Amino acid sequence: MKNISAHAKAAIGAVFIMAAAMPVQADVKVSYSDTLEKYHSALDRVELGREETFRKFRTDRGRGASIRPRDYINKSRFSGTEWGNERAIPEIENFSVDNLIVAMFERGIHAAKPDFDGDILVHVDHLRVRNHSVSILSSFNTFMEGTVTLLDADGKVVAKEKVKAYPTRNFTVSRSYKGSEYAYRTGSLNTRVGPIFANFSEAALEKLFPEYDAPGFILVED
Repeated sequence: MKNISAHAKAAIGAVFIMAAAMPVQADVKVSYSDTLEKYHSALDRVELGREETFRKFRTDRGRGASIRPRDYINKSRFSGTEWGNERAIPEIENFSVDNLIVAMFERGIHAAKPDFDGDILVHVDHLRVRNHSVSILSSFNTFMEGTVTLLDADGKVVAKEKVKAYPTRNFTVSRSYKGSEYAYRTGSLNTRVGPIFANFSEAALEKLFPEYDAPGFILVED
């Protein structure tokens, strides 16, 4: 396991403020491969810009893209849907890539084992999003691979799992989705990190807590 990144250290404190209403005791720490760490700032910047635009117009086309007339009506078209990133991080000022991973794991641990007071170490080896704006992440397929380690309150390893997430499309035709999965617009699977983070956390949590049916992602069709 490599050292925890500076980004992750900053994220850990911020996410507990964000999730104060959710009394989970688990401490989730995130680290990255050297390559991903190198491009972490660029990824954070792009994802924040896209998230700001999405929360205003419900489009995944990014902060630099021109807004089309129909984008203005998306807010009302999808007003009944609880979106994945907003479920995990309600306030935009708390949004970051690290906070998104941490929040998904913390929510899952709280549901799977509310009294858990150990740590989860998430190390991301590979992250690819097919058409992501950060070119180093682009690939033929969207996928995420890493290692997740579960520690008890004394710091002893309880479980250590290699996790691979290669998402299969999961759709809903409802524009008022409030189900258990993390909801995203259709195009986000290959342009944003949210869906693959949900898929990865689902796979990891179900390995660590086999009795738990963890949420993944669902795509809201236009």
